[in-house]
Amino acid sequence: MWWTAKRLKWMSLALCFSLSAIFGWSTEISAQDAKPASPKTQPWTLEGALKHLQMYPNDAYLQYVAMQLANRQGLETEVSRKISAITNAGRPEWQRRQDGVNLFSLFSGTLAIQESLQLEAMAGAPINPRQPRDAGLQLPKLKDKPDVAVNSLRGPKTKSHPWKEMLGDKEHQMSVMAHYVPEDQYYIRFQSVSKLMDVLKLNDDWGEHLISQSSRKAYTTQVSDRIMSQLAVETSDLMKPFYDLVVQEVVATGSDLYLTRGSDVALLFRFKQPVVFKAQMEAFLVDSAKAHTNAVRGKGKYQGVNYESLIAPDRRVHVFSAYLGDEVHVRSNTLIGLQRVIDTIQDDGDNVGEIRSLAESDEFAYIRTLMPPEAKEEDGFIYLSDPLIRRLTGPELKLTERRRVLCYNHLRMISHACAMFETEFGKPPKTIDDLFDEECVPSRFND
Repeated sequence: MWWTAKRLKWMSLALCFSLSAIFGWSTEISAQDAKPASPKTQPWTLEGALKHLQMYPNDAYLQYVAMQLANRQGLETEVSRKISAITNAGRPEWQRRQDGVNLFSLFSGTLAIQESLQLEAMAGAPINPRQPRDAGLQLPKLKDKPDVAVNSLRGPKTKSHPWKEMLGDKEHQMSVMAHYVPEDQYYIRFQSVSKLMDVLKLNDDWGEHLISQSSRKAYTTQVSDRIMSQLAVETSDLMKPFYDLVVQEVVATGSDLYLTRGSDVALLFRFKQPVVFKAQMEAFLVDSAKAHTNAVRGKGKYQGVNYESLIAPDRRVHVFSAYLGDEVHVRSNTLIGLQRVIDTIQDDGDNVGEIRSLAESDEFAYIRTLMPPEAKEEDGFIYLSDPLIRRLTGPELKLTERRRVLCYNHLRMISHACAMFETEFGKPPKTIDDLFDEECVPSRFND
């Protein structure tokens, strides 16, 4: 054994000398070489970032790195135009950013908007500002006016069908759950949770695939998984026997359709076996609290209704739950969403809730004469009322969504800045001030 070790020792030394001769390695270490390397390695260069963008023009992180490096050199205007040319190259005319960013589109792509907003924010001005058709037209300057409350703005008042006349004396069936849903929210009802889970799985299997193919983006939004995680509701196939046993019907509702960007969603369960159902719902909360160790459980009361909450800072779980009477349980990912459901059923002395419900709507009653809720053909039912459509097209929601998108852009920019900082310094930043001091963000956020 000693001879083997000795031979290996000499063989190792010989190999080191051979490699030194071949590659020119030196066995002497100068004092200068002994100094620790600078923590800032500068892995990105402006030229390199632009070259990568030629290959991956829709990469928002590469766009961010190129613009931030340009900002350091005072070349943001020139580089922003190069990036705009790269990202628009090869796109059909209708997809190009000739008219700026439309923040009020209902079904526009979030990431495409974020890329444009990021480019405009880092360039200091819109890249493609809207221009009047007539070059000689002089637009009047707006005079200083006081702020206007958003809820005072009025949207379109398109006249509805004469629902009351159309309903007449027709008999109609009405699900109990329609009494819990505000008239101006969407209504998605399934007679069983298993059917709802099948639809969600179908959406995951095909919907996300079709979206990624049409948008040419290799990502998935995972909306259903994210929402169920927020609500602390498990939807694995193993839970189907439980739901089939104790749940009579389930309803999903919310105030708008911007689900991919984040919106309020409430699930309402009408259950049969209170003991079994409540035990399982509590188990969901306990399991979610264990999975999110920074989540905090709490309690509250609204309009005489007790509710519980489980909230994590990153909102991966963010649920407010309550029992409404002896057969309905509601879980919402916002407190306001829960409160709107409670206000819909809350008595004010006239046997009418503070918020008008779908069950009180002649429009919904007429539709149910055509499509009765107990029909065998109905596995699921999705309804968008006239008040919801007016809300979706009204100024209050449009301005709210605009603020969401701007906030989303800032959060994505901060995320890109953190990644850029870590590639340069080998460690994550501790504060936004670190990002600003090392020129990883174009300006201080939230000043």
